[in-house]
Amino acid sequence: GVFLLVYEVDEKKDDGSWSYCQFPTGCIMATGVEAEELMPGVVLTRICAAPHEGAAVPEFRQWAHCAVSGSRSRGGAHEVFAPRQTQWVRVGDGDVCPGLELALRSLAVGQRASLECAARFAFGGKGRPAVRAGDRDLPPDTDVKFEVELLELGTALPLASLNTEQRVEEAQRKREIGNNFFAYRDYAKSTQCYGAALKALDGLTADMPHEDSFKVVATVKLMIDCGNNIAAAHLKLRDYKKAESACVAVLEIDGDNIKALHRAGIAARMQDKFKESHLAFGKLLSLDPGNRAAEREFLALRRREKEYNAKEANMMKQMGALMLDKQSNREGAGATKTDEKEPGTECDEGKAVEVGEVDVTDYSIEASGALWSRRKLLAIALFCLCLVVVVLVAVVLVVTGDQRRKQGHFVPMSSRSRGAGVGNDEF
Repeated sequence: GVFLLVYEVDEKKDDGSWSYCQFPTGCIMATGVEAEELMPGVVLTRICAAPHEGAAVPEFRQWAHCAVSGSRSRGGAHEVFAPRQTQWVRVGDGDVCPGLELALRSLAVGQRASLECAARFAFGGKGRPAVRAGDRDLPPDTDVKFEVELLELGTALPLASLNTEQRVEEAQRKREIGNNFFAYRDYAKSTQCYGAALKALDGLTADMPHEDSFKVVATVKLMIDCGNNIAAAHLKLRDYKKAESACVAVLEIDGDNIKALHRAGIAARMQDKFKESHLAFGKLLSLDPGNRAAEREFLALRRREKEYNAKEANMMKQMGALMLDKQSNREGAGATKTDEKEPGTECDEGKAVEVGEVDVTDYSIEASGALWSRRKLLAIALFCLCLVVVVLVAVVLVVTGDQRRKQGHFVPMSSRSRGAGVGNDEF
């Protein structure tokens, strides 16, 4: 007869990859391999096609708990670059690469699948560095193969509908995702996740009962950790202004936070805010005198401040030299004008002028300029006076008209016309 080879997971290896067994057609109803092109460059092959009874498919912006491993083709064999790990992701937030997110929306709880992703739907031109144990470097623009399993689903409620415990859980998950992005040097994505965590915690401590101090302290610590992580990510992105703002937000909660003071000092130094940087490192070293990292940064601050001052002094020196050159050129031009008459002896009035005397041309120009300024001021004053007179006349006319109207000495033009038509006397 004719046999169709299908694949089913047999066991998981130590490196996180899966080994497969081959079965004849008789098992196809039990396992049923399905290959589906989700979009050009993303092909999903379901290893276990039949979902659990009543299993749900993730909705948009619903939390999904999944297990993922990644491999790539190298020399005809598959090399695992990311061992199997479990993680929570919110579908639609970009917590994983686009191909994986698309696959999660196509799986039901309990299903496993193999996903072939073109590089543009995986890690693109950045690749993926080896950071954790078992990782291997993934070069840029490399097609990958994921093995993904959907374990369970979480809430799909919007943030405004979550209670206190759910919001704290949301913040913790977002911070973990942000830490993962930070570890793999995707600092822009990490700032988005930390920002989402802080948004979930915004105003939360005010809603907590005062007797539950443990939860309040834990929540405040989570807020401080997310704020410090945002500052660290912005420092990596060289966005020092946002890094400084994040540190200030943390210091408003905990003014003695060592990490916030350290990162605030660095951010201020890189913006040439030397006074603020001195204050941050000074307070840090007073709280922790043996902090080697702070001492190194303080020395770097002194060097940068010295270089800045030297550069500023050099710039002022160059500006002064430029001004002197302009003045000397102007004096040279004045001397040339006198030389055209008779070199060094006469002027227009027939008086002898020694070389080196001050040229009166500049003074005449200044005098004429001052005269012109006085004339302009006089014209402006006259204009203002005329304007005041016009306004006063208009006010007098309006007041007089009101008084005549009250005394009955004013009749509208229409009334006059009607009166003239019937022969009545005019007022």
